[in-house]
Amino acid sequence: MKRIEAIITDEWMFDDGQETRECIASFQSVVYASYQDYMADLLVLSQNDDFKFALPHETDSHFPRRTAEERQDIIIKKVHARRRYQEHLENGGSENETSGALSDFPLKKAHH
Repeated sequence: MKRIEAIITDEWMFDDGQETRECIASFQSVVYASYQDYMADLLVLSQNDDFKFALPHETDSHFPRRTAEERQDIIIKKVHARRRYQEHLENGGSENETSGALSDFPLKKAHH
């Protein structure tokens, strides 16, 4: 069992991984060969086209920009991932509902 803790609010919960195992076991798709392939496409879709993230000592900028070639490569990967994802949904594939995952936690306004 893994303890998951929110550092700022000091809230925590335990995750035994059962929900994840059930999600993987019930995953259905005619597009993706596995749940891992599906998650890999979601990761590609979440990438930032403009900035890459690196440790501060690796670059002069806090937000290093991608080169034109890197940006083009990411955009091409995103287009292919978006097409596979849309086809997956159109064919009735499984979809992860994460929009309400944190709805049980109290929301706090940012302090500046």
